[in-house]
Amino acid sequence: MTGLALALGLAACEAPPEPPPPCPPPSLIARLPPGTYEGERERTNLCLKGAVHKLILQGGPPADAARAAMARCAAQEAAAVAALAKEGPVWPYQKERIHDELSHLAQVTAVQARARGCGRKSGEAAETL
Repeated sequence: MTGLALALGLAACEAPPEPPPPCPPPSLIARLPPGTYEGERERTNLCLKGAVHKLILQGGPPADAARAAMARCAAQEAAAVAALAKEGPVWPYQKERIHDELSHLAQVTAVQARARGCGRKSGEAAETL
């Protein structure tokens, strides 16, 4: 009986486990085959999510992080368009749409990360769309 009471007493004195970090890095594992449009698009999306995560931790406005991530992942965006060109002609509106979708992904990812607390100073308000 005293052993159980002692064990319970020691368990109560232990520090509670630390909460998970508010800004875990995104999963960056590509699952689709490279060289296909879908595979290259997935790699571009992962590049953007990883770049936004690194940039948003440095602070600054989410819009700036999104623009910088787009610049960092321009080569992957070009690879996705090149993979699409293997399947047939790529029209200017398709390139523009791909770019706009990727830009939107970067912006949303940055705002979501900041809303979770990534790169936000203590007491700073969350930013939302």
